[in-house]
Amino acid sequence: MTAKLMSLSVLNISACPKLEMIGKETRGGEATVLPGPDLTQLDINYCENLKPMPIQMEGNVLLPKLRLLMIGK
Repeated sequence: MTAKLMSLSVLNISACPKLEMIGKETRGGEATVLPGPDLTQLDINYCENLKPMPIQMEGNVLLPKLRLLMIGK
């Protein structure tokens, strides 16, 4: 299932140890892409299995409005 996150501005995820992916996988499957052009705040805590997310891909900034990024544990 793919959710459309086009108007999402704040995303907080906490204590999700089984969560592996936010958004969709990149071509190689080693990372994910979060399609959130209006996302201004992203806070992730205690999600140790989450794949990395690139901030820039092929010269394009993927989260152009992001002002606050917090990642813990």
